Amino acid sequence: MKRTLTEVLLARERLLVRNEQQRAVIHRACAGLAGPAAMIDRAVDCGRYLRSHPAVMAGLVGALLLLRGRSVLGVAARGLAFWRMGRRVRSLMRLFER
Repeated sequence: MKRTLTEVLLARERLLVRNEQQRAVIHRACAGLAGPAAMIDRAVDCGRYLRSHPAVMAGLVGALLLLRGRSVLGVAARGLAFWRMGRRVRSLMRLFER
């Protein structure tokens, strides 16, 4: 059975509409994954940077060895505090840029 051009174009249009609806459903389902995916991307980028710059990695290991008198957990807590403070300062700077 031969289909006319009009029938083929109508079927194509229906498929395109259905395709767009399915894309919207997938987009809504994956919307919550953008933040975690960005964090994973940053971690992977950091790993690649450290792999391509072994001197930086050696410096970090050396710093940990120098600070071994202090607990590594204390150093990590202090680093986390500085990181949070940096994020707050960046967000404040963005507010003042506007």
